[in-house]
Amino acid sequence: MLCTLALAACDKQVAQKITGTLASESGPVANASLRLYRSYQSCNGDYAQAQTDASGRFLFSTESTKGGISVVTQEIALCTEQMGAWKPLWSTITEGGAPKLVITCKPKTVDEESCDIQAIYDTEDA
Repeated sequence: MLCTLALAACDKQVAQKITGTLASESGPVANASLRLYRSYQSCNGDYAQAQTDASGRFLFSTESTKGGISVVTQEIALCTEQMGAWKPLWSTITEGGAPKLVITCKPKTVDEESCDIQAIYDTEDA
């Protein structure tokens, strides 16, 4: 048990900015309400909220856990309001601890996901 406590103590919380863009077939999606949940494929629990600007850009300020010795994963669900209910637009499981994540969402095609994600660890270059 002491070993488990020692390993968990190596993990730390880091500030995280999650930015991105949301587009449809006709162009950027403006004034869309978005929620970011810490879950996979579910719009339940605690969330951060954002709204897209005229160019479809959004920003969430949150925290992530950076693993000290082992890999820590981060579950993300990006949700939109549809007919009064919050529905998953896209979700992923990624490595935790990145100070910045960039999500780009575009219209779905048969062979593509609707969004792509990029983790940025060197925030001076971001």
